[in-house]
Amino acid sequence: MKPPVLMLDDDRSWLQICVARLPQTDYALEPTAALPDALERLAAIRHPVVVCDLRLIGIGERGGFELLVRAKTISEFTKVIIVTAYGGAATDIAREAMEKGAITYLTKPLDFAELDRCITMAIRSWRQEVEEMKNLGFLADGPELAFLQAVEMPVHDRTGLVREQPQVPGATAVRDSSKRSARAALRHILTERFDEEGLRTLCFDLDVDYDDLPAHGKAGKARELVKHFEQRGRMPELVEAGGKLRPDITWDDVFEGPRGRRGDA
Repeated sequence: MKPPVLMLDDDRSWLQICVARLPQTDYALEPTAALPDALERLAAIRHPVVVCDLRLIGIGERGGFELLVRAKTISEFTKVIIVTAYGGAATDIAREAMEKGAITYLTKPLDFAELDRCITMAIRSWRQEVEEMKNLGFLADGPELAFLQAVEMPVHDRTGLVREQPQVPGATAVRDSSKRSARAALRHILTERFDEEGLRTLCFDLDVDYDDLPAHGKAGKARELVKHFEQRGRMPELVEAGGKLRPDITWDDVFEGPRGRRGDA
């Protein structure tokens, strides 16, 4: 089974062109020209990737925002790629879409090789995040795990990248795995348990300018905040500040995993 990619555009002829021009080697397109149909499919399947035109006939130039917001509400893992036909005039709208959670935006006329590359990389990112959360115990069931077990992911893809192969266990490998787990757990907590205002307050307490973090949207800001402290060897400081701000969260998860929580039997 290939990862399903939901594509919404009110131009049916353009959808047909996409189906014909995109190779779909590592994914399967699900085109639709109706927003209600797209929302229904998304709620039922939680697609790993959504490609959405911002302007929809009968809804307006911001109609695609509804699908974008719903996608990120239904599943934090879904990657949304925005498409617009308005070039530079749509830059501000596209930027706002990225602040709401889109990973990138492309302008028509499309470079189909670029769109294919973006979709492939989005699927790679989705798979990595779902695997991390599964390994940490944050995902026990749901469509994401069903897809993870069923989807076909080649060792090589058209990006020219090679998926990392398993390493022989050793001290370095164990240490690196622990660091990755801590990073993923902390990013998950900041994304899921903090609203934007809370994340801004955390940054303020840590003397970090929220707006200067090189990302758009709360999820991107949380990721860059974790990276900022990890690169400086200050992860415990970030966890301590988070604990003071949100003592209701079990911050032990960050370094011990879900099975290492205080008070667990």
